[in-house]
Amino acid sequence: NDKIYSQILKYENAQENNLSIMAKKLELYEREYYFYTNISKNVNIHIPKFYNLIVDEDCNNIGIVLENLLDKGYKINLNLNIESIDVTLKIVDKMAKMHSKFWNKKLKKMFPNLKNSNDEIFCPFFSDFINEKYKLFETKWFNILNKTQQKICGEIYSDFSNIQQRFSNGNNLTFIHGDIKSPNIFYDIENNYEPCFIDWQHCAIGKGVQDLIFFVIESFEIVNIKSLFIIIKYYYYQKIIEYGVTNYSFEEYEKDIYDAVCYIPFFTSIWFGTIPQDELIDKNFPYFLISKMFYLIELIKLK
Repeated sequence: NDKIYSQILKYENAQENNLSIMAKKLELYEREYYFYTNISKNVNIHIPKFYNLIVDEDCNNIGIVLENLLDKGYKINLNLNIESIDVTLKIVDKMAKMHSKFWNKKLKKMFPNLKNSNDEIFCPFFSDFINEKYKLFETKWFNILNKTQQKICGEIYSDFSNIQQRFSNGNNLTFIHGDIKSPNIFYDIENNYEPCFIDWQHCAIGKGVQDLIFFVIESFEIVNIKSLFIIIKYYYYQKIIEYGVTNYSFEEYEKDIYDAVCYIPFFTSIWFGTIPQDELIDKNFPYFLISKMFYLIELIKLK
């Protein structure tokens, strides 16, 4: 009917390297396909319009087609270190809104293929991978950590399996994005910077604090983390209470915050911190991730 649809085609990386091999082990591509085909219509935050899957000649999924938000005037990856804090708080608000909707719901029944932390693609794979790479990680990165941080790193390494299980069992589980950060957000500048969340490859069943912690580590410079974390920490908790979450004490919340820093950020630090530098798209990513993660966890422990 002569209507033009401005679209983005997002497709799998066919080149085999450390990053693509890990992506397939963690089923990152399939998890995003599942989100858009089975979960996306249920989320209560702004996401791009999903048109269809891309398949190859054998009908294997190889990509997705989404609306092109750039043509709608949206901007991606604003520097939240220099934007108004109101933009940051709006993201935290939307995060809390989504988590609260799915809080303590029977998510495996609702979405059978949604992954949990004790799913076989994570457990015992994460622990086995960390055990294999830990000595190399120590050799490459302990020189940027202070003595306290080195000690904390060893404690996390020893307790990692228990930390992983705590994100799989009990109450206060919800649906998480898994990789909320400003590079994964489009902003509707003309609509009061309304955030639109993309890149759902890491979506899973977990605890809401996982999204909160990854957002802090990945979106802010280390000099701003201390002051912003204090504000964001209390704001998120207040918002989930306002959105109807009950029986989640602040003490439980603080324990989950600590575990959240020790779980996916720690695994990601070991993963990217041991990839040969010539295979990294962003050569500086491991340094900033590792330094910010350990700064934040030391801050939490010493509060």
